[in-house]
Order: sequence, then structure tokens, then C-alpha cells
Amino acid sequence: MPKSKEKIRILTYHNVPNNGAVLQNFALQDTLQKEFPSYDVSTLDYIPYKISISEILKLFRPYKKAPLFNVKRSLIFKKFIYWEKRLSIDSRLPLIRTYKSMVKFLRRKEYKALIVGSDNIWKIRKGRWTPQYPNIYWPPKGINSKKYSFAASAYNSDPKLIESNRKSLIETLEDFN
Repeated sequence: MPKSKEKIRILTYHNVPNNGAVLQNFALQDTLQKEFPSYDVSTLDYIPYKISISEILKLFRPYKKAPLFNVKRSLIFKKFIYWEKRLSIDSRLPLIRTYKSMVKFLRRKEYKALIVGSDNIWKIRKGRWTPQYPNIYWPPKGINSKKYSFAASAYNSDPKLIESNRKSLIETLEDFN
């Protein structure tokens, strides 16, 4: 029986109609696959509930000069990601994708590396469409994978929330390789 490939997984915003997020994910995955051809490199198909709803609502927010802009942009990226198979997507995740179920899932896996990023995944803010801290983009201790960050941003975070979670944030960041 042939030995299965070791796995590298990327955890990011990948299923959003955002040019930068999608292209950064594609570039990272493509580069990793070229640098580590013997590894199975894929993006985890994790889509936070709040972000999903936010992105769906954006589709129907018209721009004055181009009312269907967001719908067209979404279709272009769906085609780029899924129909043309540009990204390798690992969709073997828990059906209910809460923070607790994702932590449990990741603790059972032994990826060679878990790469968190890119984009504004580390934003800490109370808001209707922002994943609340803690969230899976801040993977806790006990995950049996080397953890790396790639171009993660915390732009527009609430300084008071950062300060009130300071100890936990430091512990999480110190657990990265």
C-alpha cells in the first residue's frame, strides 16, 4: 500500500468575492505546491457563517454605476476557484462548522503544516459580520500541526478588545512556529 502524502493545509478567507483574498490564496497554494511537490497542499473549505452571510448580502448591494458589479464579481471568482479547479479545496470538514467543532477536527488531524492567512483574518472586533474572538483563525494550543501565519492582518481591530484578550492572544501567537 503506497504511503499517503503528508498534508499542508491553508486556513483563510477563500470563498469570498474579493480579488485580493482569492488571488493571495491561489498564489500561496501554487507556490507551496511547487516548493513541496511531494506534499498534498490544499485550502480548508472553512467559511465562517457570519462572513458567508455578509458576502451574500454584498451581492445585492448595488453600485450606482454598475448595479450588478458584485454579482458578476462573485461569478467570476466562483468560476476561477471551483469550475476551473484552480484551487485545491479540502472539504472534509465537520458538517457543523463552529469554533469548537473546528478545534476538535484540527486536533484530530496531523497536518505537516497549518498556514493561517492571508487577509484580515485576525481582526478582533465586535460586529454583526465579523467572527468573534476566539475563532479558528487564532488556532489554540493542542493542534498537532506546525502553525504558520502568512500575511495575516488585524486591520481595524478594536484596541479595547485586543487589550482585554492580550494574554490569550500572546499565548496563541507564541504557539506558532
